[in-house]
Amino acid sequence: NDDSLTVTLNDDDDGASFSMTSVEAVSIKVSSAATGAITLDVADVTDVESWTLDRIAQNVTLDNLSDLSASFNFTDIDDDAMVATLQFDAADVSGTADELLLGVDSVTATGTALQVVADGIEAVDLTVSGEDNVVDLSSMTALTAVDVSGTGDISLTASVADIDASENSGGVTWTATAASGVSAIGGAGDDTFDVSSITSATTSDTSSVSMGSGDDVVTISLTGAAASGLSV
Repeated sequence: NDDSLTVTLNDDDDGASFSMTSVEAVSIKVSSAATGAITLDVADVTDVESWTLDRIAQNVTLDNLSDLSASFNFTDIDDDAMVATLQFDAADVSGTADELLLGVDSVTATGTALQVVADGIEAVDLTVSGEDNVVDLSSMTALTAVDVSGTGDISLTASVADIDASENSGGVTWTATAASGVSAIGGAGDDTFDVSSITSATTSDTSSVSMGSGDDVVTISLTGAAASGLSV
C-alpha cells in the first residue's frame, strides 16, 4: 500500500531539511501563522511519487529535487501572487526533453496567478481539475510545450509555441507569444486561443490552430499572403 505524510511548515522551517524513504505521497501545508517565504531542502527524500502543495499562501521552494517521475500538485490555492519554485538538481534536468508532471485543482486568483518556476524543464504535462484555475508558467524559460488534460478549466500563461489541450474537457484560455511556428490544439471544452502574436505564417514557416468540439474562440491578426501558411 502507498504511504502518505503531511508536513506543516512554519517560518522557522525556512532552510530546513529532512530525510525520508518509502513514502509515496507527501502533502505540504503552511501554518496560518507563517508570514514569509519558506525553502525546504528535500535532497535526502526518496521514493516520493506525488507532492501536493495544499492551501498555501506563502512562496514555497522545494530545493534539491531529483525525481522527474513524481507529480507536483497544487490544490485549493486562492492567494494572489504566490510563487512555487521546484528546484531540481542540474544534472537531473540537463537533457533537452525534460518533462514535469503538474496537477492543479481549484487554483484561483483575483489578481496575479500562481507562478510555478522550474528551471531546465522543456515540457509540462498539466492535469486540471476544478473551476477557475489560473496558472503562470512564463518564468520557465526552457519550456517549449504544454499538454493539458483533465476535466477542469484553466487560464494558462505559458511562453510556448506548442500547446495540446486535446485531452482536456474543461476549457483552456491561452495567449501565444511566438511570432511563428505555433501549434495549438483545443479539446472538448470551450477553449479560447489568442494567436495574434503570429506575424508570419508562410508555406515554409507554418503555424496551425485546431480547435475541438466546444464553443471555441480564436483571435488571429494575419491576413492575405502573410497567412498563407496558417491552418485553422
